[in-house]
Amino acid sequence: MRATNLPLAALSAAFCRRCLVALALIATSSVTVAQASGFDHLPLISQLGQIAVTQGPKVIGGAKKPKAKAVPKTKTEIPVDPALLRDKTALPPGYQIPPEHLPDIDIVKELPVPVKKDAKDPAWRAHSEQMRKYNALLPKGNFSDAKADRDVLRYGIKHKLAKMTQRSILFPSDEDREKVLKAQAEEKRIEVPETIEKDRDDILKDVKETNAFNGGMEVRDAFLDILCEEAVKLYDNNFYVRFNVALILSSLNNRDEDRVKMIPEEPCFRAIKALLELVNDPKQHPMYKVHPVIDLAKICRHKNCKPEDRFAIIESLINQMGLAKKLPEWYGWRVAESLAQLGEPNDRTRQPVVVDALVKVLKDPEYTYRIRAQAANSLGRIPLEGYRKADEIAVEMLRLGEQMALDYEKTPTNPRWKLYFALVYLGFQPKDAAERTEKKGLLGQVESKPVLAGTKTVVTEAYQNFLPLAQNVLGGKASAPIPDQLRKIKVWLDARTKPPLVGKQG
Repeated sequence: MRATNLPLAALSAAFCRRCLVALALIATSSVTVAQASGFDHLPLISQLGQIAVTQGPKVIGGAKKPKAKAVPKTKTEIPVDPALLRDKTALPPGYQIPPEHLPDIDIVKELPVPVKKDAKDPAWRAHSEQMRKYNALLPKGNFSDAKADRDVLRYGIKHKLAKMTQRSILFPSDEDREKVLKAQAEEKRIEVPETIEKDRDDILKDVKETNAFNGGMEVRDAFLDILCEEAVKLYDNNFYVRFNVALILSSLNNRDEDRVKMIPEEPCFRAIKALLELVNDPKQHPMYKVHPVIDLAKICRHKNCKPEDRFAIIESLINQMGLAKKLPEWYGWRVAESLAQLGEPNDRTRQPVVVDALVKVLKDPEYTYRIRAQAANSLGRIPLEGYRKADEIAVEMLRLGEQMALDYEKTPTNPRWKLYFALVYLGFQPKDAAERTEKKGLLGQVESKPVLAGTKTVVTEAYQNFLPLAQNVLGGKASAPIPDQLRKIKVWLDARTKPPLVGKQG
């Protein structure tokens, strides 16, 4: 029988290849932004029509050009594409960004784990007995001896976390690679090698096991407490360890969904402290923080989240939004997206601090177009009653559209323009039927909220001026060419004062 394919890449590749696996996880996550931002619903938007995918510039053939006369070489400055000054992700054709050396990749801090030397070895037998008790305890629901049972849980959790730190998992040896190559050459089956992803999933499986049939939750609550305590001790370990610990903490629930009893899941409030510690640490790379940011937003908007925890999360994410100016773009847009999902956007004193933070991003050209467009999108989804100045937000969204259109005219083949304009468009409009019912988007908010009624005229006019730009870029039928529309927009913007956008207390 022919051997099945083995995960050779996991063993035969050097650790730099495993870096790409982690990066791919981030990249895969970024692909979902189209769906998270409502991009999957764009075909339903009648004003924009079908979105055409830019295939790049056409190659034009023709007769050979006559040779130019030789001229003396002079030192000239290479013109800089204006889009590069505003959009740091717009790269010259054919340019490839060199791969970044991932942080903390060379750190190895192995935690001790028992090794089976002999089945009769007392240490191994003691370890095996503890793990037997650990596995038997998980589904029981309640403790029979609180102290002893908690000690068993802590032993098992520490052991499984320690397995993630082993050099043999982080950096496969030459011997392991040769073993797999030889087995494949001889068409033999061998045991699938252990990976850090397998250890991570094993811990999350244990969390699921604590859903006791008898309804008891003492074991689960203790498990979550201990896991959060022990996991933070690995924040200074190898890159893969930190990244997977962040994934574990971001995947926990206090209670899992029960579809039979129609009970929704409840996020893990016990993990808030551990997640905030990671997000607020300036020494930690954004790659470790992106999943905790998303999970903290989910926790914050839950009805059972304590006010003090909510305010701590809001404060941390606003701080991250300010720091994102100098951090990777993919992290900045995730933070901007998460700020729209916090629920109540005000601080302890009822000030609209979340709206204030996003408006600053919207106005600041030091952020990339991707992040500013996401800020515009998020502002259409945050309740604006406390801020009230929806008209000034609309003016800034149109101003962003004007800046993007000017650069789009110079580099129309950059496929990212479609995403940027779609995001700003969805800042004005709801992205689907559910949002239409909830009156999302600036237009929906000024239509449905009496406190914003006075801003309706300006918001509507700003949208009507922005729409032809979006139609041109996204492939719909435009009412005017971009240069003509830009002249109209300039007149409209110049006719309005530009007071500082400062949040107003609700």
